[in-house]
Amino acid sequence: MPDGIPDGITRDDLEQAIADFDAGVEHPFAESTGYDLVFGDRRYPPKAIVGLAARRLAGRTLTPYDFKGGEASRCFRILKVNGFDVVPKPGLDQPRIPFVVSKQYTRNDIYQILTVPIEQQRGDWDTGYHRHDKDWFIFASVGSAGRTGHDYDNYWDGEAFVWHGKTRSRIEHPTVQSLLNPPGRVFVFTRERDRDPFTFEGCGNPASSEPTTPVTIRWQFPDRPVSRLPEELPPGTTYREGTVRTILINAYERNPQARRVCIAHYGTACVVCDFDFGTVYGETGEGFIHVHHLKEISSIGEEYVVDPIADLRPVCPNCHAMLHTTIPAMPIEALKNLMDCHRHALVAVSSSNSPQ
Repeated sequence: MPDGIPDGITRDDLEQAIADFDAGVEHPFAESTGYDLVFGDRRYPPKAIVGLAARRLAGRTLTPYDFKGGEASRCFRILKVNGFDVVPKPGLDQPRIPFVVSKQYTRNDIYQILTVPIEQQRGDWDTGYHRHDKDWFIFASVGSAGRTGHDYDNYWDGEAFVWHGKTRSRIEHPTVQSLLNPPGRVFVFTRERDRDPFTFEGCGNPASSEPTTPVTIRWQFPDRPVSRLPEELPPGTTYREGTVRTILINAYERNPQARRVCIAHYGTACVVCDFDFGTVYGETGEGFIHVHHLKEISSIGEEYVVDPIADLRPVCPNCHAMLHTTIPAMPIEALKNLMDCHRHALVAVSSSNSPQ
């Protein structure tokens, strides 16, 4: 199904559509079957609201045949980006995601978790992407050739994953259209070296696509956990970095693959104060750490190549904040020296105040 939703729908458009829906403005949409848009204390059919909201830009109310709804659809993304909640209808269970973001899995692990019969294993599972029931599974190599020997230059552009389909894939192919308008979810797994386990990146939403051969799709992961300062750059191999996006202040897009390589090399303890969240908080804090970029990206401006081991360091949030109390950021050794000096001064004061 083509996506006929015009670009530029705003929250004002959507709120006006809700008001029109309440006022009984005629539209061609039926009641929703799986999800509701929640606004105030009422529930609305998501496609109907987006179809009505498109009038200002399209010059007409869209029809159910102009675009698709559903969990990974652009319709739902527009609603969520504009601050609306889209929830399963009462009594309908939200499908559980059986994988953990950033955890590694082999294909055999995935077969076992999904209880894939042995006669349905291998085949397309081994060639880049495979549909299982309503869900798609993408297995992508980053920075190396895949199982078939082809290297399509898949890479992370900040938190978005730029991915290429199979050799002759084109945007009009039914398989590609199903990926762009998935009937279920799209589970994205990546790895750097052939034969290594895959890392689960999350359920991807197709943010954009290019009519190249092979097709190019830019995946975003709205449900990935975020735990960073605005200045932080997350997370031999190099990764593209440098694109600036504006929130309230400039915040640099993150590269999960680079972050993982940095942490794999240096560990999860802060390189300034040695604090380790897993040691203090147990399982809840396991693996939690900020990643600090040693170079001042704002002074670079344009895209450059980041080396996760040479350019990144794991730091706790407190030390990360202290590093950014100066412009440019304070060198790590300077902050360590500052801590040592202050600690020695406190010891000296304590000793002088103690009774003789």
